[in-house]
Amino acid sequence: MKHVVVAIRRIVNTKAFSVVVVLTLALGVGAVTAAFTLVESVLLRPLPYDAPESLVRVLAFDRDEGQAEWLSWAEATGLRTESAALEGVAVSTVFPATLRTDEGSERLERAFVSDNYFPLLGVEPVVGSLFLEGEERQVLISRRLWRQRWSGSLDVLGRTLELDGGLYTVTGVLPDTVYTHDLGSTPADLWLPSPIDRLTADPHFRIFTVIARLSPGATRDRVREELQALQRRLAAEAPDVYDGWDAQVDSLHASLVGEADQGLFLLLGAVCLILLIATVNLANLMTSRFLGRRREIATRLALGDSSTGILRDATLEGGILAACGGALGTLLAVGSLRLLPYLLPFTLPREAEVAADPRMIATGLVSAAIATVLFALLPALGVVKSNSATALRHGGRAVAGDGGRARGFVVAAQVALSIPLLVGAGLLTQSLFQLSQRHLGMQPDGLVSVRVSVPASLYREAIDRAQFFRQLLDTLRALPGVESAGATLQVPLVAHQADRTRFRFVEGPEVLAAERPRALLQVVSEGYFETLGTRVIEGRPFDSRDDASADPVMIVSAELARRERTGRSPLGLHVETELTISPDEPNVRRIIGVVEDIPHFGPRFEAEPQIFVP
Repeated sequence: MKHVVVAIRRIVNTKAFSVVVVLTLALGVGAVTAAFTLVESVLLRPLPYDAPESLVRVLAFDRDEGQAEWLSWAEATGLRTESAALEGVAVSTVFPATLRTDEGSERLERAFVSDNYFPLLGVEPVVGSLFLEGEERQVLISRRLWRQRWSGSLDVLGRTLELDGGLYTVTGVLPDTVYTHDLGSTPADLWLPSPIDRLTADPHFRIFTVIARLSPGATRDRVREELQALQRRLAAEAPDVYDGWDAQVDSLHASLVGEADQGLFLLLGAVCLILLIATVNLANLMTSRFLGRRREIATRLALGDSSTGILRDATLEGGILAACGGALGTLLAVGSLRLLPYLLPFTLPREAEVAADPRMIATGLVSAAIATVLFALLPALGVVKSNSATALRHGGRAVAGDGGRARGFVVAAQVALSIPLLVGAGLLTQSLFQLSQRHLGMQPDGLVSVRVSVPASLYREAIDRAQFFRQLLDTLRALPGVESAGATLQVPLVAHQADRTRFRFVEGPEVLAAERPRALLQVVSEGYFETLGTRVIEGRPFDSRDDASADPVMIVSAELARRERTGRSPLGLHVETELTISPDEPNVRRIIGVVEDIPHFGPRFEAEPQIFVP
């Protein structure tokens, strides 16, 4: 006990040094602890489902575009009825909904799921029950919405909600750890029984996400082969729709995590390196501290004290400092957990599962223990390894020499650890510079996006919905500080998906449907390109002339215009598309403008051909 008291007294007597050590360790340990908690919660922890290792997500894969897509109705139902490799298949699709209450309206994400969705995953509600058999107008809500809207009150059960003009009864509350497993892993606040038997069976519409449980002994490759065989049968009947498609089967965990694993492991490696460099810097300070006490150490050795005793005191002193730094760092990590997801340059999956737990505290303790060995024990070993006689005979010079060698080792370690950090910083700076130099086909500064859902029950006709958006845009444009406003179905640079359609130039040679190239199909309003700051290369943008009574027109991107191989101007040419936004729209339109390319999915991706319709 007396050794602990002596160590505390030394720490108190050197307040400035102790504060620097504790704060440095707190920042390093806190960063490592928070990063490891993200990695453990998102990547290492199994999904909160029954037997999650046997769960998979099934998607279609466009071989021409190298892009994963949802399944069509025929593919999804075919797997449900025919697959021998899957013992359970659940289907879902995600659409926004408008919740109307006395306080106003709110746009929420709504998931339609088949009746076996939750039993397949082994999910139980927090309160209430799952879907009641025979009831159509029922809804499950997320725990987040329950707390936010109804403060966690049990009175929510049996409450009637107005969604898109329809009335639905709340039967239960789901935990926030239930995911839609949609492309982009969209979180949902509303869960409804899927009317998939009444949804369109048009094979062009790929809107269904399939999750399934493997049968005993089955593999993902076998599921993939089954879907490929189904696609070949469908292609024999509709080659223009199913030719060129493949199957993609991933574990449910991998599909949910996506590419976040690379970013999280890089983050963990970076903060571990920073903690290591900080610890080596502290070791240099501790070496100087021990060198200042070399005569004291030499005298203690000469009077019979052992090297073990001196190392014990050094370890106690460093351990107390490390414990304080570790405790403060752990508190910082706990406080930063809710902030970190917003600071990451990528979307964090499984965010609801990130929380402080005993493993987080253990990480802070282990980090503090390692720091104690590195910054306290190793420098002390370098200083006390000479014997007392040598130290006294040379007035401490031998100890100083040994301490100098220890300091040299520490400095060499600092340089060695700094090199990869500097190289990484240089590469990151280069990447940021290259991204900053790339032209995005738009001017994102000053842009604000707002997502709006129009209830079909209130705006049943297309002309009514169009009129709503015209009035909304006119209102926005009249606001102080607003220079322009436009509307689109998919906001560029942040979108996870987009509709693709095969196309051909009507004036060009006939091309087989399966061999036609694909383009992104976008719906935009008047003022859209002006708002983005996208340059019109040829022709004109959409304006009031392009209403429902006018001839069908389109604007194309420069990349699509380059697909017209004759070298003539694309203005005035007609393009036939395989897909239209609604069944009553024409699939042949005249080109009235060409705009510069926009990398729809972000700066890391190449710009694809795009078709814009008003």
